Amino acid sequence: MNQGKMVVRTGNTKELINKTMKTKTKIGIADAHGIESYKNGTIKQAGLFALRARLNRQRHAVCYEATVSEKTDRCIETLIKKHDFIGALIFLKEHASNINLATGMGNVQESFNLIPNPKLDPYN
Repeated sequence: MNQGKMVVRTGNTKELINKTMKTKTKIGIADAHGIESYKNGTIKQAGLFALRARLNRQRHAVCYEATVSEKTDRCIETLIKKHDFIGALIFLKEHASNINLATGMGNVQESFNLIPNPKLDPYN
């Protein structure tokens, strides 16, 4: 298994304007239906997330690690509480200062670029 390896989204990493801004590292699974899980941690702790993502590749599931500001974290948490999982993933993709994806599951970068899109779920 290659769950410890990462691929960094190049070309879409944002500079933090305020270098003293407090950030959080979040891990989880994202798929065709948006954010499926969103927890504190690092990709090294995401073994079960990576396994679950591998088992759900038909929905373009990926295991991610994201660096977010505290404000971004609060916004994403609010969207998730409102069951807006698609909105939460879009917000994460637009506002995270860095996103890493666990590799070893096919072309995860391509899948990440395609989601969220419920039409990609063959069981939808």
